[in-house]
Amino acid sequence: MESSNHHQQKEFPVSRLAIYITVLSLTLSACATNKSQPTGNKSVFDTAREREAVQLKHYPLSIDNKSLVADVLAASKPTVENLEEYYYVSIPISTQQPVECLVYKDDIDPASSLKNIMTEMLAELPQNRILDVDAGTFQHMPYLSQESLYITNKMAGTLKGMVIAESPAPIICFHDEVGYRETFKKTASSLATSLKISGVGANQWQYSEVAIWQIKDMRVGFTVNQIAKHDKGDATSYTFTSMIIPRSESESMSMDSYDVTHENSSGLLLEGIYVDVENGEIQHSIELTRANDGSYRAKGEFQGKKINSVVSKNMKLAGTYHQTRALIKAAQSKVADIRSLSFDSYAPSANPVKPMKVVLKPTGNTVEQMPEYDLNFSGINATGTVDRHGVNRMTLLMGPIEMKVSRVYSQGSH
Repeated sequence: MESSNHHQQKEFPVSRLAIYITVLSLTLSACATNKSQPTGNKSVFDTAREREAVQLKHYPLSIDNKSLVADVLAASKPTVENLEEYYYVSIPISTQQPVECLVYKDDIDPASSLKNIMTEMLAELPQNRILDVDAGTFQHMPYLSQESLYITNKMAGTLKGMVIAESPAPIICFHDEVGYRETFKKTASSLATSLKISGVGANQWQYSEVAIWQIKDMRVGFTVNQIAKHDKGDATSYTFTSMIIPRSESESMSMDSYDVTHENSSGLLLEGIYVDVENGEIQHSIELTRANDGSYRAKGEFQGKKINSVVSKNMKLAGTYHQTRALIKAAQSKVADIRSLSFDSYAPSANPVKPMKVVLKPTGNTVEQMPEYDLNFSGINATGTVDRHGVNRMTLLMGPIEMKVSRVYSQGSH
């Protein structure tokens, strides 16, 4: 299969998707989600899939008076081109096809963009199926990957794709050859963790964390939570989630979600922006504001319909940072009444014109010395553990589907 270095991605604004609503409708195919089991002698294809490159070393990479600089793991010197929407990086790894990476100049929706590229490259190969979806981190940078098998009249091959967020620029890498899965991951990681772009500095978050989502034994996405505290005690919270969930042998659903909220020093939500994207299409884009009289108004678009409605006239909605701080404090309390919590919150995917009640109650159990809590929100039940940073891990039950989310990285403090 010939791969192209001129993938044009559709641009979308910042987006947010409420996972717990969308996932209710999913039915995962067993053959798409179950890992293959050992069956004795390995086939030629299985053997080829396990091969890796050797004797790689780090090579410097730069372009345009060092406007982009990196130190990349490769078999020989990588090349870079400055194209309109991204830098195109070709990385030899002693295989027929190089690892190809797109370093974007503007923000992208990670899951949607990766799915679009994979779909485009497999479009002329109708005999294809998803072998694996995975998620993890390179230091503080979350990644989401997919591997697909394709079959032609003459051969079988695999296409690996990966998107990396929280690098100085969004990165999508792909490799069109059977095997070299760890080599592909190490090469992409070396680019992301060493990348420096002129004029792009590190974000100044007081606290940042990454959590990984899992269905059965497949890691399907990540969530990044970040908090910036300001001089007057107010805080800005930024949360985004990206997922790719297989729906059949060859089809998947991509979900990207972002929200940005601002609250005062008392934890009162003052404003928020919520945008969700599913399969590259905006599901909603809503701005929530609080007026001087204490009322909240939601304005924007929800599932193709315009919204301009009062959400609440006199309810005090809790900000994201306040909810986390209150839960940490309650979990450390020895007083039973104080340990239970209830918040009025806002999640437009649950209901764009009505607040949502979040209830947290301790179960009385401890797991690895962490108190366990039951959570209920918008009809969804969950159980999780709480540590000094908030929810450490959580299991959500949504009909027949069980989803797990676990924090894998954190930096800073609340």
